Amino acid sequence: MASCHVLLLGGYGFFGRRLANRLSRIPGVRITIAGRDARQAAALAAQLVPPGEHTGLDAAAADFGAGLVELRPTVVVNASGPFQGQDYRIPRACIAAGVHYVDIADGVAYAAGIAALDAEARAAGVAVISGASSVPALSCAVVDGLAAGLARVDHIDLGITPGNRTDRGLSTVLAALSYCGQPISAGGAAAPVHGWSGTWSHTYPAPVGRRLLSPCDVPDLALLPGRYPGRSVVRMGAGLELALLQRGMNAMAWLARRGWVRDWRPHAVLLKRLSDLLKPFGSDAGAMHVTVQGCDPQGRPVTRSWHLLATHGEGPFVPTLAATALVRRLAQGIPWPPGATPCVGLLTPDEILAEAEGLRITAATDPEPAPMFESLMGERYRGLHEDVRAFHDLRGTVTLHGEVRTEPAQTPLGALLGLAMGTPRVASSGPLRFELCDVDGAQRWTRHFPHRAMTSRMSVNRGELVERLGPSRLTFKLDEQAGRLHMRLARMHFLGVPCPAWLMPRIVAVEEGGQGRLHFDVSASVPGLGRVVGYKGHLVVAGVAEAAA
Repeated sequence: MASCHVLLLGGYGFFGRRLANRLSRIPGVRITIAGRDARQAAALAAQLVPPGEHTGLDAAAADFGAGLVELRPTVVVNASGPFQGQDYRIPRACIAAGVHYVDIADGVAYAAGIAALDAEARAAGVAVISGASSVPALSCAVVDGLAAGLARVDHIDLGITPGNRTDRGLSTVLAALSYCGQPISAGGAAAPVHGWSGTWSHTYPAPVGRRLLSPCDVPDLALLPGRYPGRSVVRMGAGLELALLQRGMNAMAWLARRGWVRDWRPHAVLLKRLSDLLKPFGSDAGAMHVTVQGCDPQGRPVTRSWHLLATHGEGPFVPTLAATALVRRLAQGIPWPPGATPCVGLLTPDEILAEAEGLRITAATDPEPAPMFESLMGERYRGLHEDVRAFHDLRGTVTLHGEVRTEPAQTPLGALLGLAMGTPRVASSGPLRFELCDVDGAQRWTRHFPHRAMTSRMSVNRGELVERLGPSRLTFKLDEQAGRLHMRLARMHFLGVPCPAWLMPRIVAVEEGGQGRLHFDVSASVPGLGRVVGYKGHLVVAGVAEAAA
């Protein structure tokens, strides 16, 4: 006799079919497909190896609880999404029947709030587990591993992006539309966040490459901020491979935020049909990533990353793996502890990903990348003074202090250009506070001068350093001379227009080290306009920089 009887709700749905496929591979598991459509349930049961069973038991019917008592399964596995807006009627029926329950929910309120049933589940001696899916089960398991040994976790960045040619179910579309333009959990951040409002990018290993991501609502935003030492800020992004579809979701979020469309879900069928027209484009490769930033016990900034790749359209299997791993435990005679809980801290990444055997799904922890300037300079980086290297080795979110003297523009036109770029406008001398923050593979540098703050974004593009300062994009070559770092302007774009050679600014940017300090001297002048900006001073880099909260 089978040691574990699984009653699968939503078994012939988009994720349910894939979950049934995975569950059928577990020795000792007997699967019963439940649903109001007996024909579809019977067809799927017959396709399983070994064949499963089917029942007309309808989870939405008033007699669902009585049917559970009659069937007496070991566990109910609920794949009948979307879970956004669902209540706990099904898990409560399982508790009343003395049956274990697990689902693949990714709705914040549903998965994060399941602990409300904890006392009832404990009293009945059953386990109720919600969110045994890509999020929060797999994502949180990966974060737990990456955060191990850190004294503080500052930032957790998550992202999921399917291939455009990969099948997508209506329930997935409904879930994404449920929070499009709506306020969502800020994940510990101070600023409010709205679903699908705004974009950033992340570059995944081949064949996925660079994808745009936008805010999405997942249980991790509620579950992770207080789980680790420090005040963790969690960001979760969802990305569509085609920029046209991603920007379309951004536009829909804009309309929703202005009240022009209150809820996009009634249009889900039409929107899915429209998106399916573009399925010939793009690829069948999707990805997931997790990045954790924090500090080790010695106070040194640490960045750790992990990624998953799914090719050949097999990405939709990923949300089924954690639930499969939990059922495997039951089939092996390993009991689930009684109580109701989100699927956080119950499984390791290895346990979950072991259920991907036979699929084109791979995952790996990324090697810690070299500091940005070291990656650009190679061996020449080792020739820089140790204080210069100490500055450019900084990662995460860091604050430094020092002194600075600024010089204003020499002409009114130069002052106008400086105003557009955010450079210092008056002569000053005083304390300097410098803030560095890693953002999406780049660095944001904010210099708090005595009378003004100036922010720029440093990134790498085709082996060159690119600084975005206001409407300008400056491309630099880096050189080492006698331990000093020289940044030489190679090209400039202003408002996206290339700057001709005769109008190219003359920029002097030199860094040198000494006595635990980074000394800098920066000036920029434009032909016909004279000096636009100038500032020089130092930052203290001795020891470990003060980490910003």
